[in-house]
Amino acid sequence: MLGVHKDGRRILFPIEWKYVEAFGNENKAADDPRKTRKSRYENLIDHSGQLQSTSHDIYYYEPFYQLMRQTLWVEQMISNKATETVKADDYIHIRVIPSANNELLKKVYPCSNNDMEGTWRSCLKDQSKYHIVSPRDLFSPISSNQYRALAQYLEMRYW
Repeated sequence: MLGVHKDGRRILFPIEWKYVEAFGNENKAADDPRKTRKSRYENLIDHSGQLQSTSHDIYYYEPFYQLMRQTLWVEQMISNKATETVKADDYIHIRVIPSANNELLKKVYPCSNNDMEGTWRSCLKDQSKYHIVSPRDLFSPISSNQYRALAQYLEMRYW
């Protein structure tokens, strides 16, 4: 999603919905005999404006692998906006996760000994660019009488 701030900046909102997803403890870099993943991402991580580059290992475990790739993708869109179809100046990364999804939110990941949010936030330079929101909070603006039927459908479907 793309929004235009009142100051004229174009802000990209990459949104990922995590409904009932849970992840194992697989290291995607270790299972890559040709080292393709590392060769693809290491330099981008080192030059990222958002990702800490002290230890890259954590970025190859899910769900952090997905988050790393999304962050690098949006950074590349912004830095190459002259040639991109969607032109953006900044971004805010949104993850929609039901607050009851404890398998994702509360799991302690062996690669960090922390939960998902704590682990990912420790990888970020600018905390304001990453937000976790529940479906209920995301759709609260449409809960008025005018959109009651839509709000009820979404509530039944997503939380």
